[in-house]
Amino acid sequence: MVLRSGLVQIDYTLFFQIINTIILYFLLRRFLFKPVTEFMASRQNAIVASMKEAEAKNAEADQLRLEYQKKLEGAHEEGRKIIKDASKRAEERAGEIIAQAQEEASKIKDRAAIEIERERQKAANQMKEEVAALAVLAAGKIIDKSLDENSHDKLIKEFIDEVGETTWWN
Repeated sequence: MVLRSGLVQIDYTLFFQIINTIILYFLLRRFLFKPVTEFMASRQNAIVASMKEAEAKNAEADQLRLEYQKKLEGAHEEGRKIIKDASKRAEERAGEIIAQAQEEASKIKDRAAIEIERERQKAANQMKEEVAALAVLAAGKIIDKSLDENSHDKLIKEFIDEVGETTWWN
């Protein structure tokens, strides 16, 4: 039985063609479609896993960035604290240096006062020696001369003038 109508002939070749097509479909499905579908599914799963991993790494990177930012802020704060402590130590040291300088100046002033007192005492002793020498000189003049009352008064007045002037300077 052969029917002919245009391009398609209905005969036993059509039957074999349909069977061949079905067999080809099952073979392609088994050896091509299934592996391709599995490959596409595994590729899709790999992409999804890669995206999840990327999101996890982004979250981890954000976490690390926050931690580093906190550490950086801590470092800035520690730097400010170190600078503040150094300034405080410098001020304390400056205070110590000023106190030492004032103490040294006080010691120098005290030594100068002691030295001035020694010099004043030395000058006073020297003046006493000079007064004593003048007294001896005056006594010697009195003994050497025979004195009348007027010359005696004159010598005493001269002696008092000399001694009084020296005492006044003391």
